[in-house]
Formats: sequence, structure tokens, C-alpha cells
Amino acid sequence: MAKGRKTGGRQKGTSNHSTVVAKEAFQLAFEKIGGVDALAGWGTKHPTEFYRLYSRLIPLTGDAPLESWADLLREAEERERRMMQEHYDRQKAKTPTTAN
Repeated sequence: MAKGRKTGGRQKGTSNHSTVVAKEAFQLAFEKIGGVDALAGWGTKHPTEFYRLYSRLIPLTGDAPLESWADLLREAEERERRMMQEHYDRQKAKTPTTAN
């Protein structure tokens, strides 16, 4: 360090290379094992684990006003409803219909 200033290394806010590689690997694996459809199927079978993981995606800053948390919860519920509806619609489209 030169007189208290950072002169080398990563710039502030730049992701660690290992973290970037790991995230990319998980994204590729996610897509290979079925993507959102597979995740929705797993979440349906294991709702407790699904919501435990999902809750970790919500930012945990205690300085947000209560309205922000309510908005975040409504947004998460709406996103879940849309995901479930899309999953239902895809399953319905895959199911052959019988004509009488």
C-alpha cells in the first residue's frame, strides 16, 4: 500500500474469480438437469427445503423500511404464483387430450 491507498489487486466490487467460475458451473449444471422445470418439480416434492433455499436469496438488510419488506414478500409471492402457473401450463400442454 502506498501511503494508505490501495495500489494493486482487485478493484472494489469485483467478484472473486473462483466465485464466478463456481456460479457459472452451477448455472450449467442447473440447465443440464432440467432447469426451472426440474427445480419446480423438486420444490413440489420438497417444499421445506425449497423455501429454505429460496429464503436465502432474499436480502437480509435490517435497515429496509417495513413497506419494502412487504413489497418484497408480495413480489416473491407473485413470482411464485407465476412460476407455478407456468409449470402447470407446461404440464397441461404436455398431457395428451382425448377426443370423444
